[in-house]
Order: sequence, then structure tokens, then C-alpha cells
Amino acid sequence: MYKYAEIYGGKVRDIKESHLKFVEFCSIWDPRCFWMDVTGVDDIGIGWVMKSNSSIGIYFEEPISIEDNLEMRKNAKLELLTARFLAVVDTAYLISSLGFRANAGQRAKSDVDGLITSMEEENINIKNFRDYDNLIQELTLDELKTLRLEIIKNGEYIYYQKWEYESAIKNCETIDDVEDIIISFKMMDFINKTTID
Repeated sequence: MYKYAEIYGGKVRDIKESHLKFVEFCSIWDPRCFWMDVTGVDDIGIGWVMKSNSSIGIYFEEPISIEDNLEMRKNAKLELLTARFLAVVDTAYLISSLGFRANAGQRAKSDVDGLITSMEEENINIKNFRDYDNLIQELTLDELKTLRLEIIKNGEYIYYQKWEYESAIKNCETIDDVEDIIISFKMMDFINKTTID
């Protein structure tokens, strides 16, 4: 018994078994049909993709279903989201209500906490603070506490955006929906009560 595969558009469209040899088998079909002898090839089925390379010649691969492909795209987008989130957590900044741009990443939060603690311990009311643009700002203890609260709020907003992106990605119904999601985190502007890119 021989096994033949009809190839159309680089994919297996049909598989037939026959006692006829290849030339005889092909002669009973429309000449526009392209048949291949796949006798002895176990890894093949309708919809499989025909491939070739120089070392092993022609072979067939099981197609990735639309569902698998969609899940793969979702997973890839979620990985990208995680990477961008981790980067922005370290490089975040904000526009403070105090009138300057300030770093707002995890290190900045720790630095501001340290300044507040040292001022309270040493009973000092003004400290120099280097802002996002490397300018020195003289800040009081209350102003540093305001800045710390703004950093916390900005961090919460970044997490909120991450959760929104995660939900949007997981709820995508098509690959195009996934591709249409542009991941871009926004920071808070406490002067204008808005957000910035």
C-alpha cells in the first residue's frame, strides 16, 4: 500500500492510500493537483506544512493552531510587559508638586526615606536633595514627606497600569488585538494633576 499527499499552498490538503504506483495514481487526478509519495512518512496529516532544508530535504511540520498561536502571542506580550514594567520601576520619575522633576524608582524611594529618617533623628529641618535633572533642591522635612507620598502614588499608578495591560492582553480574542496593544507607562504630574509619558 502506498500513501500520497496532495500539496496545495505549501500545506497537505489531502492524504490518500492506494495500491497504484505513483505515476498511475497521479494519472487519475486533475493534472493541476500536486501529489507527493509519502509512503513510510508517519509524521504527516492534513493541514501539515511542507518544509525543506539542505541537510534533510523535504519534511512536514504540524501546524500551529490559531488558538496556540494566539496564546503564544499573548504570552510573548506578557513577557514584554514584565520586562518593561521592571525597567520602569527602576527608572520612574514624576513632576512633583514642589516644582521640579524627581526620580521615583525604588532607589529614589529608599533615598527619600533615608533623608527623612536622618532629618528626624538629627532634628534637622532642611536638606539638599538632587532632583531628576541633577539640580540641588533645598527641601524641608515636610516637603520630603510630600515627595515620598508622591513617589508612592506614582508607584501605585505604575502597578495599576501593569494590571490594566495584563487584563487587556489576557482578554484579547485575536492576534491583531494583541499586536494593537502598545505598552507605554505614564508617570504622574502633580503640578498639573495629569500624567506624562
